Amino acid sequence: MIAEYGGLSSGYFDLVITDECHRSIYGKWSGVLRHFDGIQLGLTATPCTAAAAREDVDPEDGHFVRDTLRFYEVERPTFRYRLRQAIAEGYLVPYRIYKAMTVKTAAEGGFEVKRGELDWSAMDEATRAEFEELFAASDTITAHSTESELPAQAFNGFLSTPPPQRHS
Repeated sequence: MIAEYGGLSSGYFDLVITDECHRSIYGKWSGVLRHFDGIQLGLTATPCTAAAAREDVDPEDGHFVRDTLRFYEVERPTFRYRLRQAIAEGYLVPYRIYKAMTVKTAAEGGFEVKRGELDWSAMDEATRAEFEELFAASDTITAHSTESELPAQAFNGFLSTPPPQRHS
């Protein structure tokens, strides 16, 4: 579109929908969006307010939000659908934060794997036997990336995760 919009009249589109509008209004896309005079609908999951007085908020974020609202010539978003509401109504599933171990951090001290964190039903017999041997003395083992202590499959889908909830 960046290479084509100049050849289109400003009234070519009656409605322009922009996803991730907090990013799309900058750079080359800004020219595209300003070219068309149809109704502009901007979508974003980025919070619409940033309290500049708070210590934990980057001052730049406040400018980013204000610039997005200014671009769409509004003082506040036309519609909001908050994360907690979407979870409560079943459109989104609650999130869980996982601490990821990189090869470097795992090599420095290893990381714990608990028996209950593995999806045993997804393992073939050989893999299951290998894990059973590793967990023979304890329900927790320490894996080190440099020692190939765990079967490779452990990192390819055997760590269990809860099934997603579905909205009906």
